[in-house]
Amino acid sequence: SKDYVKVNILLSQEKVRPGDEFMVAVVIDIRPGYHIYGPVKDDRTEFPTSLRPEAPIDGIVFDAPRFPAPVEKTYEMLGGKLRLYEGKVAILLTARVTDRATPGVKDMAFLLTILACTEEGCRVPSVDIRYAAPLTVVALGEAVVQQHQELFASASSASTGTGGGGDFADTLKQEGLLYALASLFLGGLLSC
Repeated sequence: SKDYVKVNILLSQEKVRPGDEFMVAVVIDIRPGYHIYGPVKDDRTEFPTSLRPEAPIDGIVFDAPRFPAPVEKTYEMLGGKLRLYEGKVAILLTARVTDRATPGVKDMAFLLTILACTEEGCRVPSVDIRYAAPLTVVALGEAVVQQHQELFASASSASTGTGGGGDFADTLKQEGLLYALASLFLGGLLSC
């Protein structure tokens, strides 16, 4: 399944300092014609999408990932109505830098589990695939620059791991995937 997605890790700040709270977005770009499942396991979802930090990073505390609400689609070949993601999906984590964090570049890695499917069937699940990005911790008082502000502003209404609603999720449900993706494009998500 990992061959059917591209994953990028984006940070709301280029660097972080002790005392900072920042956001991490794990952006999954799903190949056209494929989908992955939402984060909640049910009778039709054997392999829900999941994300977790690989290991603790000294001085960095991550909250639980927040998933956007999946869209509901009916695929008779796959058992009926399914809650899934298509296109581009941003899973958010809020993180805090404690006073114990020491300056330097840290290896920030996440483990992602997905199952990529088409209308006809599914691929082999990818379990705990590692995706990493550097996290630069600087001394207290150093200047930091915000980045990817459009992404974090538009995705900040993402739900907790249950796949509940938010402004973007409500738009997705009410207006449909095409409208929601167009909104994200105009909001700058696709330019990140």
